Amino acid sequence: MEEIRRAAGASYEHLREKDKKLARKNFKAMDKNGDGQISLREYVKYVKKKKATDFTDQSIFRALDKDDNGSLDFEEAIVLYYVMQSGRAIICKSCKTFMPGAYFSCCQCFFRVDVKSTYEICCDCYGGKKFKHHDGATFCDNYTLLRQSRSAIQEAPSKQDVYPLQYQQLNDTMHFIIIIIIIIIIIIIIIIIIIIIIIRFCSFFLNIFLICFTFELPFFKRSKVLKFLKMGVQIVGITTGIAGITDKVTGDGGTSSTSNCSIM
Repeated sequence: MEEIRRAAGASYEHLREKDKKLARKNFKAMDKNGDGQISLREYVKYVKKKKATDFTDQSIFRALDKDDNGSLDFEEAIVLYYVMQSGRAIICKSCKTFMPGAYFSCCQCFFRVDVKSTYEICCDCYGGKKFKHHDGATFCDNYTLLRQSRSAIQEAPSKQDVYPLQYQQLNDTMHFIIIIIIIIIIIIIIIIIIIIIIIRFCSFFLNIFLICFTFELPFFKRSKVLKFLKMGVQIVGITTGIAGITDKVTGDGGTSSTSNCSIM
């Protein structure tokens, strides 16, 4: 516990002023009667209010109580503040006591991302085999586990190795999409050109048919048919050649000859 006390004191000295004020504020929030001491009752009530269930164990309070007078002063509360901020409140899964010093962790549980909680036991429980865990469990002390975590981070692929590959895959995908879009545009243009050619051919043969059909009708029927066809042809945008034919047929009083007909 002395190591944690020294770490807490050193950490407090390097806190910013606003964080030191926050530590004072937390101490006053725990000290309900304002006597400058935090009793066990005040301590339990405070940690329950903060929903810090790991701190409700009385073994933590006893470990924090350096002079063993049944209460915590501000210096001892600094250790509590440090333990809460660092997540150092680790309870032995076997004997349910606070572990202020070295302890052992299951390596498989520690490195598995799908496991919510790790499995830690104190040195006495590990040495005396006073625990039950899954078969094949490998245990390491917290210092060794820290070094293994460092090695695992170093062996993991860096962002510089991963990002170029992801960028290349994204670049290839964008090129493929652009090529597909260009092909679709070309196909649409070809279809439009084919439709225009078909319309032009249809327009030509329609003009020929209308010329032949129109001059076989009487004059009064011929004028109505040509006016109707002229309006329809202009709407669809096929051609305006019929307009010239209509003017020639209706403008000379009904006298026309096939020699004067032409496709405009």
